[in-house]
Amino acid sequence: MVHEGARLLSLATGLPLVIDFRDPWQLTVRLPEAIAHPVWLRLAVRYERRVVQRASLAIVNTDPCRVAMQAVYPDAHDRILTVMNGYDEDPLPPSSPERRFRVAYAGSILLDRSPRTLFRAAAQVVRELRLTPEDFSIEFLGDVVSHDGLTIDLLAEQEGLRGFVRVLPTRHRREALEFLGRASLLVSLPQDTHLAIPSKIFEYLRFDAPILALAEKGSATELVLHETRARVLPPADVLGIANVIAACYKDRCAGRRPSGAVNDDRLSRRVQAQKLFAAIEELVP
Repeated sequence: MVHEGARLLSLATGLPLVIDFRDPWQLTVRLPEAIAHPVWLRLAVRYERRVVQRASLAIVNTDPCRVAMQAVYPDAHDRILTVMNGYDEDPLPPSSPERRFRVAYAGSILLDRSPRTLFRAAAQVVRELRLTPEDFSIEFLGDVVSHDGLTIDLLAEQEGLRGFVRVLPTRHRREALEFLGRASLLVSLPQDTHLAIPSKIFEYLRFDAPILALAEKGSATELVLHETRARVLPPADVLGIANVIAACYKDRCAGRRPSGAVNDDRLSRRVQAQKLFAAIEELVP
């Protein structure tokens, strides 16, 4: 275990220990089946406590995770720091929106990321605006062939979207960015891990297309998007989701161009890295 090895090295040398929790250990919501066992949880508590107690700096990647960790380890309150994943600032492929209004999702669909309410809301828009697959589509890129034992195509058909949903295989990063650049609306599906932010949220912030994130109030996703122009709605709010999709579609038809979700670079990976380096420099004589 890397963290425990680093703790022992810090004890032996007296060097400051900086640890990074990309995901919480004892606060985790979901475990892969292969390791889901009470013994794993007991070991997580034991080793997490050891390294946090020794650490000069403990890094987490969202503010809700920081607050939760500070509640578990009040003695380490001031040594727990949020450094978010952030987005890259390398050049993007030119945006190339097409005639069809494309709702885009990039990434995997895990057990907690159901597209059903998105499909239900989109079907309502399709009926009310009398759209065809030539006018409107929902497109997935990545490991999204099925969810909860049902294929994405079958889920779409059950919700009245037969012919409106496309699933594309995983592609190289450049092609994925081109896929996002063609989008009319970028969507983030819900997750039950409210302490985490899907990495796609940061990728989406780089594009001009509107963002619709399905997330509960108070979740890390909702909080990080609070001061942006992204729309955040509870996953069960079918009417609200439909209203956002319809409004974006009508804006597109009227020629109103979106302006992107952020006005500054505080969520960039560069700025987040500067925050981390500044904290580390304070530990070095």
